[in-house]
Amino acid sequence: MLSGLNGDTPLGYTVQIRSEKNPKKIREMTNHEKEIRTKWQQFRAKSTKKEKIYLKTEDISKVFSKMFG
Repeated sequence: MLSGLNGDTPLGYTVQIRSEKNPKKIREMTNHEKEIRTKWQQFRAKSTKKEKIYLKTEDISKVFSKMFG
């Protein structure tokens, strides 16, 4: 974890929730904490999809460039 960024600060608290991997701790989270974590996971999944689409588009560009370039 970053220096000075712990669960005592609002940002540290949010980072701690988002990065939790222990299933037992996740089960013990409040509904609000689970909501924060779920929204973060959805955001990460969406941004990963965009990266994959971009990479595929880039690959297609390379193929056309080799064919006609």
